[in-house]
Amino acid sequence: KPDSVDEVFTPEEQAKILHAIENRRNEWNLAYMAVALTFNLGLRVGELATLKWSDVKDGYITIQRQEVSYQRVLKDGTKGELITKVEEQPKSNAGFRVLYLTKEARKVLAKTKEIAFKFGWYNKDGYIFVGKNGRLTVRQLEKPMETICIKLKIKRRNIHKIRKTFISSLIDKDINLE
Repeated sequence: KPDSVDEVFTPEEQAKILHAIENRRNEWNLAYMAVALTFNLGLRVGELATLKWSDVKDGYITIQRQEVSYQRVLKDGTKGELITKVEEQPKSNAGFRVLYLTKEARKVLAKTKEIAFKFGWYNKDGYIFVGKNGRLTVRQLEKPMETICIKLKIKRRNIHKIRKTFISSLIDKDINLE
């Protein structure tokens, strides 16, 4: 079984990461804002990549889609191109959920919208995490975690470890995971 040090971020590491992101808020890469939102909501990265502004309503956000990728297999059996698409359903039926947006999550979303408008990235499809070429993909959302960990000199972990950290904190607080 993996050591918990490899699986979750400590409270000190979380604070350092969120502080580093706070200092980057006026920069161009909204993937950092996605990382901050994940610490607040514990989303899967495939869900994060497909959030739309229409999912946000009255202090809640509805999780209802995901990004999926698969390798096309050619007729000769060799690997073809990698196909990435948005599926209008989450990973499982339990993935359909409505989450309360904490004060901090609402601040992250407000700043995300402000930056998107500032750079003219507001997406016609309504995606929240966008760049000059449209919706940010899972791969684009994963990269900042590596950069942050290297810069802060903390053990490198991927963005999915934020979800594990979030769930562990819920368990520690005796919150019903259902």
